[in-house]
Amino acid sequence: MQTDFLFLKDELSAKNLWQSSTNLIALTVLAGIAATAYLAYRYGIAGPAFALSLTAAGFYLGAILFRFLLFAFSLIQIRKNSAAKSIVQQCSDKELPVYTVLVPLRHEVKALPGLIEALNNLDWPEDRLEIFFLVDDDDDITQDALKKHVLPRHIQVMIIPTADALIRSKPRVLNAILFQVSGEFLTIYDAEDRPEQDQLKKAYLTFRDSPEEIVCVQARLDYYNERQNILTRWFTAEYASWFGYTLPALDCLGLPIPLGGTSNHLRVEFLQKIGGWDSYNVTEDCELGMRIYRMRGRMKIMSYLPHKQEEKGRPIRVFDSVTYEEATSQLKNWIRQRSRWIKGFLQTFIVHTRNPLKAVREFGVCGFAVFIFFTGGTAVIHLMNIVFWTLSIAWLFNWNFIYAFFPPALHQIHVFTLIFGNAFFVLIHVLSALIEKRFLTALFALFIPLYWLLMAIACLKAIWQLIFKPHFWEKTMHFGEIKKQEEVKNGMAVKKILIIVIVTLALAVCKNSADAANVSFPGSVWSELKTQASPLNNYGAMAEGVVEQGAELSDASLGKLRINFFGELKYSFSPNGPTWYNYTAPGIGIRLEYPGQKSFVRFGFKISQENWQDHDSNTAATGFITVYRGWNLSK
Repeated sequence: MQTDFLFLKDELSAKNLWQSSTNLIALTVLAGIAATAYLAYRYGIAGPAFALSLTAAGFYLGAILFRFLLFAFSLIQIRKNSAAKSIVQQCSDKELPVYTVLVPLRHEVKALPGLIEALNNLDWPEDRLEIFFLVDDDDDITQDALKKHVLPRHIQVMIIPTADALIRSKPRVLNAILFQVSGEFLTIYDAEDRPEQDQLKKAYLTFRDSPEEIVCVQARLDYYNERQNILTRWFTAEYASWFGYTLPALDCLGLPIPLGGTSNHLRVEFLQKIGGWDSYNVTEDCELGMRIYRMRGRMKIMSYLPHKQEEKGRPIRVFDSVTYEEATSQLKNWIRQRSRWIKGFLQTFIVHTRNPLKAVREFGVCGFAVFIFFTGGTAVIHLMNIVFWTLSIAWLFNWNFIYAFFPPALHQIHVFTLIFGNAFFVLIHVLSALIEKRFLTALFALFIPLYWLLMAIACLKAIWQLIFKPHFWEKTMHFGEIKKQEEVKNGMAVKKILIIVIVTLALAVCKNSADAANVSFPGSVWSELKTQASPLNNYGAMAEGVVEQGAELSDASLGKLRINFFGELKYSFSPNGPTWYNYTAPGIGIRLEYPGQKSFVRFGFKISQENWQDHDSNTAATGFITVYRGWNLSK
């Protein structure tokens, strides 16, 4: 018997991720990128490459602007979808239905004491509360640890078989128990979760007082170890923005909501009818949120919805209750967790775009755009961050080979995109922390672009695993409550790295500013270029001149130039009659334009006396030579 506990059709699951249609789309995109790269190499940065770069910059800025608008909308009109405390206190236990809590556990020995205490504190009648600890049958460590605790009667340990399981994942064990629960409502907590005591009542009252097409409500997630180190402060600032402002804005606007991995409360009957979770998706929460949104137009078929819906409603709401979690404090563990999240977003994107036209109809145009942004778009933005940061660092340190790939105008657009986009993202996270009076976290949020560099690293790992290990679930380790002494110790290493990075960037900026006006073209042949050099902007200067007819490009004069980079330049010209001279030189990037002849542009060059081949010391030519500031021209 196969124990993957998958109740979805294959077309709705990530089980067979690389289906034929998906492969065709992926190959088409890769072929387009390869063709663009070839055109850029063969003819310089021409139309296709330029258009691709501008499109990427536009998507990047558009995505960031969308996040900022969501944040601004939340500040202006944020909706608290939960009952007031007084109403919760007045809620009679007699009207409360049976509530199910699922807690998947794997190697969670240290987190068990705090978890059991938090679940015992939930304000819900024990005779109407069932809690299941879900443990794999091969997890002897967790089973032995649970035997040392005296559990109340409403907490049961369920052993999930793994003998024939093709995968090991959180949604698999959730599905294993889905059709055995007796609750009307259901929620999921992780081992490190500490939900507010009245969260179940708030969720129930939100269901009760909302339209019946509301099938899921999401609580806010926050961290109890915010002060442990810089990484946990960045994580906290990220969650403050995401759960405090982004998700409430999506709720108010009726747009798709990527569910959190915990503290989402669902109607059990609805969840059973749609097949539960995707056992093969490593971010089953995000996928479930998108699938629920797509089905909102068909919810009238559900038995508990007696009325006929005239239009598509909002199936998911965000309510005002908090679950505190443990923020990942170790960099290696954080990359494991974040790479799994990004891989799951990509899985969700692939599954829900197998039939793009159907997806657009069911999501709606705006909903589909939001879906793209929060799934596949997330990975694209992280990858673009790598490119934009590389361009910015190249500018800071005068790595002028970058001009062989990106002309100054395009380079400046990308640098502006990074600076502008990061400024908005920093502003969002700083304000999110300040509004909650987390002043020190707001200070650390000023450096959150470094946090996104870590996301880019995690994204590369996610893409590699998506290809070679698509269903592998990397376990995030939890360590329970954090002591004050551990907070100080664990934070020192990250603080030292942060100081080194800041000092290095400051020195690079100072050096770049000092070198901005230095444009030097030594040698007699280049004297005219030196006089015509003119700075364009802070990113570089360009000089352009003419090598007059009769000027000697001799070994002696060429020996005065040494431009050391990488690449290869090939060009030909005919100075006097039908004889053509062919030259090849490895290096960085030069553009030679001869009147009436074709211009050849390549990735670069390195000119020195020993590199010249078949050189005629008496050759003369007329032409234009363009050189960018920062090239190391030396005698």
